[in-house]
Amino acid sequence: MVIPADTEHEVVERFSRRSLWVALVIMLLLGGFALATLAASEMPGWTGALVSMGIALAVIVLGRSPDFPHAQRAVQQDELHRQSLALAQRDALIAVLVAQPLCAYAIAQLPMPAAAALMACATVTLAAVVLLASLLWRDR
Repeated sequence: MVIPADTEHEVVERFSRRSLWVALVIMLLLGGFALATLAASEMPGWTGALVSMGIALAVIVLGRSPDFPHAQRAVQQDELHRQSLALAQRDALIAVLVAQPLCAYAIAQLPMPAAAALMACATVTLAAVVLLASLLWRDR
């Protein structure tokens, strides 16, 4: 039995999904490191190198982009993909709007020197993680 080779469209879809997973991992690494740094926790010096190695490993796992411009355009202009992206953007906005009062209350209760930067970092990280996770969930 001969298994047919993947079509260009399937290769581009698989790469797109894998790149979303890599972006999610990178955002979790960067966001977690930035939040830990801003929260004034005593972190050993090697944690920055560990984050850098994690990002490099994620990019290596991603691999090279397939060279199929027509298939890439078809994936990006797919109506279901666009609808999934719009819903993921809505989810990220709702998550940020709900999290703002909670972050403000939590930061007001804790004495921190960089409270505004911590709140901004938490907001950006939350928005990016919710957007990517929601897009991965909806665009299957």
